[in-house]
Amino acid sequence: MVSLTIENYVKAIYQFCPDPHGRPAATGQLATALAVSPGTVTSMLKTLSESGLATYAPYEGVRLTAAGQSLALRV
Repeated sequence: MVSLTIENYVKAIYQFCPDPHGRPAATGQLATALAVSPGTVTSMLKTLSESGLATYAPYEGVRLTAAGQSLALRV
């Protein structure tokens, strides 16, 4: 079972970065969209990365993995 918070993050990442090979979603974009601090976003992006839903690189941004994209499309 995936939490509502994870679903919200995956959905937001997908909106900013629908193409996994395109430009990554920036932490600042996500913080603004989700109305949370950049530090909160960074913490969740690490969690998503460890869960295999996203690939996160500090100072570069985040992209969804195939599993993350599948979840985003289900949400």
